[in-house]
Amino acid sequence: MKTAFGTMVLLPLGFAVAGAYIWATAPAQGKLLGMIWTVVGVALLAFFAILVLVLGRKRARTLAVREHGIAATAVITEMSDTGMQVNYQPQMQIGLEVHVPGVAPYRHSMRKVVPLSMLGQLRPGATIAVHVAADDPHTVVMEEPSRLLVAG
Repeated sequence: MKTAFGTMVLLPLGFAVAGAYIWATAPAQGKLLGMIWTVVGVALLAFFAILVLVLGRKRARTLAVREHGIAATAVITEMSDTGMQVNYQPQMQIGLEVHVPGVAPYRHSMRKVVPLSMLGQLRPGATIAVHVAADDPHTVVMEEPSRLLVAG
């Protein structure tokens, strides 16, 4: 977390401050460099602020569905690798048949980063625990990995 804070706040802030200093104190030839550094620093700061805002909202929605959503099960119908990795863990395209109590089963598809230790257990035919948003049945959130597998 400290590294992320340093990258997202201190680095762009350093660019902006150094650029402003160069811009203010340099002779005419150096003012352009200072201006560029300032603009880059402010742009990076804005980009990271938007990124944190978007990811924070997504995380909050996921936690809200896990906490207040309808507990359900889903059967994995298909799994395929997207070719992307996050921290050396593969992102998978997962096809599900969701079973919510009192509702007809329906299909749902999601992309999820799957820990390598879970790849052998998560396969077509496995039943997993999910939560479904009460206001939107297409918002399906998988349970935490430690409580994910219901039946194999």
